[in-house]
Amino acid sequence: MNKRIDETFYEYADKEFDKYIADILYTLNTTSEEYKKIKEEQMKITRENPKISKVLYDKDIEVLTEDELYLLLNVLDYEENMRMLEEKELFYRGGKEAFLFFIKLGIINK
Repeated sequence: MNKRIDETFYEYADKEFDKYIADILYTLNTTSEEYKKIKEEQMKITRENPKISKVLYDKDIEVLTEDELYLLLNVLDYEENMRMLEEKELFYRGGKEAFLFFIKLGIINK
């Protein structure tokens, strides 16, 4: 792969960058008890309520009861909570990368 002078790192290493991000999220999924608990609750609801699963994952149109709507909202809340944990992890990893980069540049001394 030839690198152009005007090409950014992201453009140059797009596939590797996506793998790097996926690895971070996988690590979060295996090491964070909070993340695992939220994901388990979300999966339990969708496993026990096939209509909710169809609405979310198959994009089917289903008539839901009030209880099912409440559970659907819970699943969406869990999804949002997981996204926030993922974004925090990515933010901190980005900070770590910047810190190490600044050390390499000599901006920060060890």
